[in-house]
Amino acid sequence: MSNRRTAPQWVELLLQRTHEARDKELGDLALVDPDLAAEVRQLLPSEDHTDATRRPTSVETPSVVHRDMNIQWNKGDRVGPYVILELLGDGGFGSVYKAEQRTPVQRTVALKVIKAGVDTKEVIARFSSERQALARMDHPHIAKVLDAGSTDAGRPYFVMEHVPGLPITEFADEQKLTIDERLELFKQVCDAINHAHQKAIIHRDIKAGNVLAYRHDGKPTVKVIDFGIAKAMTSDRLTDLTFNTAGGMVIGTYTTMSPEQAAGSPDIDTRTDVYSLGMLLYELLTGVAPFDPRELARSADDEVRRIIREVDPPSPSTRLTRIDPTETESLAKTRRIRLEELGRTLRHELEWIPLMALRKEPARRYASPLQLAEDIDNYLNGRPLIAGPESRAYRTKKLIAKHRVALATAAVIAVLLAGGIVGTTTQMVRADEQAELALAEAERANDAEADALRQRDEAEQQRLVAEQQRQEAERQAAIAEETNDFLVGMFDEANPANARGDEITVIEVVERAVDDLGDRFENRPLVKAVLQTSLGEVLFRVGRYPQATTLFEETLDTHRRQLGNDHRQTLDTMNNLGVVYFARGDFEKAAPLIQEALDGRRRVLGNEHPDTLASVGNLAALLFSNEDFRAAEPLLRESLDGHQRELGDDHPDTLTSIRNLATVLGELGDVDAAVTLSQQAVDGYRRVLGGDHPETLMSITNLATQFINSGDLEAAERLYREAHDGSRRVLGGDHPDTLSAANGLAVVLQVRGDKDAAETLYRDTLERQRRVLGDIHPDTLLSLQNTAFLLADRGEYDAAEPLYREAIEGYRRVFGNEHPATRKAARRHADCLAAMGRTEEAEAVRVEFRLKPPASQPASDASE
Repeated sequence: MSNRRTAPQWVELLLQRTHEARDKELGDLALVDPDLAAEVRQLLPSEDHTDATRRPTSVETPSVVHRDMNIQWNKGDRVGPYVILELLGDGGFGSVYKAEQRTPVQRTVALKVIKAGVDTKEVIARFSSERQALARMDHPHIAKVLDAGSTDAGRPYFVMEHVPGLPITEFADEQKLTIDERLELFKQVCDAINHAHQKAIIHRDIKAGNVLAYRHDGKPTVKVIDFGIAKAMTSDRLTDLTFNTAGGMVIGTYTTMSPEQAAGSPDIDTRTDVYSLGMLLYELLTGVAPFDPRELARSADDEVRRIIREVDPPSPSTRLTRIDPTETESLAKTRRIRLEELGRTLRHELEWIPLMALRKEPARRYASPLQLAEDIDNYLNGRPLIAGPESRAYRTKKLIAKHRVALATAAVIAVLLAGGIVGTTTQMVRADEQAELALAEAERANDAEADALRQRDEAEQQRLVAEQQRQEAERQAAIAEETNDFLVGMFDEANPANARGDEITVIEVVERAVDDLGDRFENRPLVKAVLQTSLGEVLFRVGRYPQATTLFEETLDTHRRQLGNDHRQTLDTMNNLGVVYFARGDFEKAAPLIQEALDGRRRVLGNEHPDTLASVGNLAALLFSNEDFRAAEPLLRESLDGHQRELGDDHPDTLTSIRNLATVLGELGDVDAAVTLSQQAVDGYRRVLGGDHPETLMSITNLATQFINSGDLEAAERLYREAHDGSRRVLGGDHPDTLSAANGLAVVLQVRGDKDAAETLYRDTLERQRRVLGDIHPDTLLSLQNTAFLLADRGEYDAAEPLYREAIEGYRRVFGNEHPATRKAARRHADCLAAMGRTEEAEAVRVEFRLKPPASQPASDASE
C-alpha cells in the first residue's frame, strides 16, 4: 500500500497553513503530481479564512455557506443565542464561525460546531474533549470557553472568546518585532502551555496557527487555541465520552510534531509540547521551519516520520544559509536588523535554546515549558544557559562578560607584575617600593580571581538547581502517568459493558477508588498522595466533607514526611485541609492550618503569588466566621488588589475576592457598595463560567442576601429561587450550597409574610443539614435558630424554646460563650422565655451572657 498522501490528507494539511504557504506548497505539488494538485485545489474551500479567530476581510460576505452540511447559514441566522456573522475557518471535524451574542451581554465570539457526516462517537468525543480541556483552564494567554450547546439539528457546538489575532509568526513579521521582542512574546506561549500542563493537559499540536498574537493595550500578547487533540495526563478525564487512538496512529501536525508522536508512541508527556515549542521558536527566530516543508511534502509518510525521528535539524544559523538571499534580506528587515548581524545573533548561544528543545530524546530536552522560558530569560539577561555547553571555558567566558571591569583590572595588574620581574638594574633603586606595590597588586588580583571563582561556583550551582528541577519534572511526569492510569481505570467498572446493567454513580466510583488506594500504592506514597488529592477534591465539591477530610489528613502527613513543610505540594495540602475543616465548621482546626499555609506561601512564593492571595482570602474568611468584619476587610482588599494585578478582572479568583469583599461590606453596613460588588461578581461569573456553574450560583445567593439588607425583598426572592433551583439541579438537594440558598429563600418568605411556606422550607433544610453537615455545623445552627425565630414570631413559644436552647449549646461547642452568634442565640432565647412568662429564667440567661435589657427584634433579623 502506498504511503503517499491522498487528496483529503493534503486538504487537511494545507488548511493549517497560511494562505501564502498554502499557495506555495500547492505549486510545488503541481510540479510533482499535477493531477493530485488539481484534485486538492478542487476540494479546498474557497473562503479566505482558515483560522478560528483570524481577522475578517474588509469586504463583508453576505452569507455563510457550509458546504459539507448541505445547510446554509445566512448572515443573521441564529445558533442558540448567537447570531452568525461569517465563517472563519473550516477544519477536518468542525467549522468555526464569527458570531455575536446580544443578551444578556453583548460580545463577539467564535462558535465552533461539529460537521455533519463526521459526527462519529470518536469525533464527538474529541470535540467534547477540546471543549472540556479549554474549560478547565483559566489563563490570560489561553482562549476561554464561554458556553456550549447543540444546534437545532443536534450537532454539538461550543463558544470561545473571539481573538482578533494572526498566527504568531505572521504577527511578529507584520509588526517587525526584534529578536528580543519575539523572545518576550514567546515566553507568554511557554507560560500558557505550562499552565495547561499544571492542569494535566498536553496540547500535542502547538504551531503558529494555534498561537494567535495581537496587540492588547498597545502591547503584543498571545492566545493559545485549538486543544482538539489535547491529552489528559491525570485527574478527571476531559470528557465522559471515550475515543481510542489506534496503536501507532500519528496524532498532530507533521511539521511540528515530536519524534515520539511521529513514532505513534503512547508514551507522550509534557516534553512533547516542549519539542513543538522548540519548532515554533525556531521558526519565530529564523522565519523558516527546521526541515524544508517542500521536501516533506514530496516525501512519503514513512520517510517524513523517519526524518522527524532520526534526522537532527540544522542549527538556525546554518538553516539561514540555505535560504534564497532575497528571502534572508526580507527576514532581516522584519526583525529590524542587518542581515550579517542576524546571522551573528542566531549563531551559538541563541540557537542553543531551540536546539535543546528539539533534541530527539525527551530526557535531554528542557524538562518543562517553564524551564524553556527561564533559559530565554537567562539569554536576555546575560546569564549562563541551561542549554549551553557545560565546559569551564564557556562558564568562564560568561563570567568575564558579566564582570568585565574587575577581571580586566586583574589582567592589567598581572602584566605590571611581569614587567616588574624583568626590570633592569637602573630600576633597582626603587626595588622596595616596587615590591610593596607588587604585593598590594597581587592581593587585589587574588581578590578578583576569588570573585571570579565564586561567580563560577554560583553558575555551577544554578546548573545543579536546573538539573534538580529537570529530575523533579521527570518524577512528577512519572507520577502523573501512573495516577492517570489509575483514574482512567477506575471508571472502567462504570462502563455498561462491565456494570452488567447496574447503575453506578460517579460518587460510588470515587468511593470504591478510595478503598482501592491503600493496597495498590502503599509503597508509593507520593503517587497515593496525588490520587488522594484528586479524589478528595471531588468529594469536597459534592459535599462529602468527612471523606474528604480523611484523605487530606493522610495526604498532608505524607507530604510533610516526604517533601518537607515548605514544598508547594505540602502548602497546597495544608490549605486544602484547612478549607475542609472550615467548611465543616471546625474552625479550631482550620485556623492554624490556614495560617501556616499563608505564612509558608508568603515565604516560598512571595506576597503577590495567586496561591498566597488565596490564603489571604482564607484567613479573612476565618475572621469573618468570628464576625470580626473590620479585621477581614483589609485582608480581602489585599487579596482583591493582588488578584486584579496578577490575574485580571475576569479571573474566577478575582471574582471570588469581589464576592467575599461585598459580603463583608454588607455586614459593615455599606449596603450600596455590597450590592454593586455582588452584582459585579455575578455578572463576571455568568460571563466567564456560565449561569449554572456552582460559583455563579453561590454568588447569586450572596447577591440575594445583599438585596435583603437593602430592603429589595422582591429581587431577593427572585435571586434566591434562581440559586436554589440551579444548585438543586446541578449539585443535588443535599449539597451545602443548595441548603444555604434554601435557608435564604425561607428567610425572605418569612419576612414577606408567607410563614407557612417558610416553615416548611426551614424544617426541610434543617433535616437535610443535620444529616449532611451534622448537628453543630454553623449552617445547621443558623437554620435551627431561624426555625425557632419563625415559631416565636407566630407565638408558638413552647415549640421555639427547646430549639433556641439546642442552638445555644451548639454555638457554645463551636465558638464558645463570647462569640456574637452564641450571644445572639442567647438573647433570642431570653426573649422567648420572657414571652412565656418565665422571667427569672430569662434574666438568668441575660446575666450569664451579659446581655443588654430586652429589645424588640425586627422580622428581618431572621437572616442573621
